[in-house]
Amino acid sequence: MGRIKVCLLFPRFRYISGDPPIGIGYLASYLKSNLNIDLSVIDATFIRSFKRVFHKLKEINPDILGIYSDGIMSEDAVTIADWAKNNRIYTIIGGPQATVLPEFFINHSDIVVQGEGEIILAEIIKSFDMNDLSYIPGIWWKKGGEIIKNSPNQNFISLDALPFPQRDLLPMDKYLYNWNYLDTLDTDKCGTTMIVSRGCPFNCSYCQPTIREMFGSKLRIRSPKNVVEEIKMLRRQYNVDGIFFHDDTFTADSSWVNDFCEMMENDKLSILWGCNSRIDTVNEAALKRMHQAGLRNIHFGIESGSQRILDNIYNKKIKLEQVRDVISLTSKIGIHTMGFFMLGAPSETGGEINNTIAFAKSLRLEEASFSLTAPLVGTHLYKSLLKDNKYKMDNNYGNLNYYSQYSLKGGIGKARIKILQLKAFILFYLHPLRINYIIRHLFSLKGLKKLLTKVLRCV
Repeated sequence: MGRIKVCLLFPRFRYISGDPPIGIGYLASYLKSNLNIDLSVIDATFIRSFKRVFHKLKEINPDILGIYSDGIMSEDAVTIADWAKNNRIYTIIGGPQATVLPEFFINHSDIVVQGEGEIILAEIIKSFDMNDLSYIPGIWWKKGGEIIKNSPNQNFISLDALPFPQRDLLPMDKYLYNWNYLDTLDTDKCGTTMIVSRGCPFNCSYCQPTIREMFGSKLRIRSPKNVVEEIKMLRRQYNVDGIFFHDDTFTADSSWVNDFCEMMENDKLSILWGCNSRIDTVNEAALKRMHQAGLRNIHFGIESGSQRILDNIYNKKIKLEQVRDVISLTSKIGIHTMGFFMLGAPSETGGEINNTIAFAKSLRLEEASFSLTAPLVGTHLYKSLLKDNKYKMDNNYGNLNYYSQYSLKGGIGKARIKILQLKAFILFYLHPLRINYIIRHLFSLKGLKKLLTKVLRCV
């Protein structure tokens, strides 16, 4: 037998994005660095057709197919996995949804990977011709028709030991064109996304404990030097002038952020960047320091304009007064802001949703995202609803699209929540505070296309 042919597949069919699948990129770079295999990647983001994906798979004819799945992609992942198995391709499914719901995926695949995938996938490939996978932690697999559940994986990789994501296997030209994280500055900015950490120390009900099950209980962060080296590589290879750090909370470790900013300035990179953050992890000194080092856009998870929802449903541990103060301060420093909000939490009333809309509209935010509350499988929010007979979750995982579909039955109702979501977008973006944002996008062909991409995601 020649070299094993491995194909990694990212089944994002539902919307165009400027975010390359960094997780797939890390898997690819780790496998290429550690194994002598033929490796290919199929990214469906810009293919958007099962027929074309299947045609590519026939051309590649891999021995092993690794499919990523989160909640939104789960049904599409299964569709591809079923086709692959019917064509006698050894199929592995991993990702967040596979981690928390292996029993759903094992009937459609040969192996389900739970948690961090690099080491596990490499071991599976090494053992491809063996009949015994019992020594590999973090997988469900089959032997003689029996489903075997191995012990959880506790062997988490050192992030500095990972080679940079294998972006050359992705359609980076399309990702660079559709990248929109610094649109509040310039719709023509060329940039891409990076990830510098794994894990999250916070305990919000809509994310945990899934993140801990994926990446362990401790926050792991790459060294500032390692991060800066990747930025330099991206500038050389793709001529980017912007970076967005897609970590759950980039500002979770204040001393790390300070060291990173110092290194950015010492190396005179003069690149503009953005990040995700929490209201309670920044202050005036930190914001000024980051701005000095190039921070121009920060995304805050605000979630609700109801303190009851923040406290009792989301376990967010922030106060509305904090939100207003930090957004105002951030804006004064010269950092553009975006707020993430969720509509339709369990027990949330129409009045509370209208309060969230009014609160979002009143803040000095340039952008806002109004998604629909989705109790993701395995989270504290999901588990609490299992005990409440008033609510039911939509078990059709293909409907688990928190941008546009409301999956909670017994709540405010699908028709009404969609009307309120539309109202939120209209009132927020037609407010005078956002007039510059709208004009910037309407009078730029590239900006208009990016604006339409954002709108269509929520339809």
